[in-house]
Amino acid sequence: MIRYLAVLVIFTLGLPVLSYAQQNPYAHYTPEQTKNVGQNQADLILKYENILTKIGELTGKIEELRHSNELLQNRIDQMNIKIGELESEIRNLKGGAHATAAVAVPRAPATPSGERGAAYRLEAKKAYDEAKSIFDAKEYVKAMTAFREFIKNFPHSRYVSNAKFWIAECHYRLGEYDKAILTYDEVINKYPDSPKVPDAYYKEGLSFIKLGDDIDGRFLLKKLIKLYPDSPQAVAAQKILKK
Repeated sequence: MIRYLAVLVIFTLGLPVLSYAQQNPYAHYTPEQTKNVGQNQADLILKYENILTKIGELTGKIEELRHSNELLQNRIDQMNIKIGELESEIRNLKGGAHATAAVAVPRAPATPSGERGAAYRLEAKKAYDEAKSIFDAKEYVKAMTAFREFIKNFPHSRYVSNAKFWIAECHYRLGEYDKAILTYDEVINKYPDSPKVPDAYYKEGLSFIKLGDDIDGRFLLKKLIKLYPDSPQAVAAQKILKK
């Protein structure tokens, strides 16, 4: 009977120890081993957090590229619309030529010359100055209309590229950065010899940055510095790139 009670007591006392060993798989580890296990777990957690951080960075870059693609697609769509308009004009001109083929009509000179040329230049300068004064008064919507009328009425004027640049500036100052980008780009590509080209590169780059597209914005500023290194716009671009 005494032996039976002793066995029962030993069994009862051993149950908590057995239960703890089952719940704690590291119960049989030495303190040094337990410390190493804890360190390994901490390292794994740190690596996991680093991976999450990198995933977040990559996700942000993907969003930037997606935004750039959307802007590029918008520009392509605008160009396709313009191409369609030009093709329509060509078809209309061909139709008119066939309709009047039997009648010889003298064509006006492409650019005014002589006394008429001088009058043309004076009228063009007056119209340009009036549009610019509206811009200087910060009436940007009215200024855009005035500059467009100027380009329509005086397509051969030396100020056409300037007028197109000021239209882009109107969009920029109205916060219409996507439209400003398209118009600055037109100045650069359609009037490569215009004195406004460095300004157009600079402001197009700023427009992209305003839209949150630092990649395209910085690209244009670097291109400006490469093409016009001694220009005031290049100096301003370098200051922005250093930020």
